[in-house]
Amino acid sequence: MSQRSTETTTVGGAIDIHAHIAPLSFLQEVKRSARSFGVEVDESADGYAITFPGISRLRPAGGGLTDTQDRVRWMDSNGIGFQYLADWRLCP
Repeated sequence: MSQRSTETTTVGGAIDIHAHIAPLSFLQEVKRSARSFGVEVDESADGYAITFPGISRLRPAGGGLTDTQDRVRWMDSNGIGFQYLADWRLCP
């Protein structure tokens, strides 16, 4: 999303104050380095499901959570100029 912020000089449209994201590159790195992070990662058609020590397996992160280009297109078509982003970890 850094590309979008460099192209925009003024806020245009609404500001979405509650958005979650798990970029595909992040999830792929977590899967590659799962042992280093101390997590387990399962990949399925629904996305990447991560299990952190001491908590239940998270629901898979995929689709709109991972595809930043689709997200920008969706934002544009819905009149959203910016999103405040949070990761999805606390949403089991």
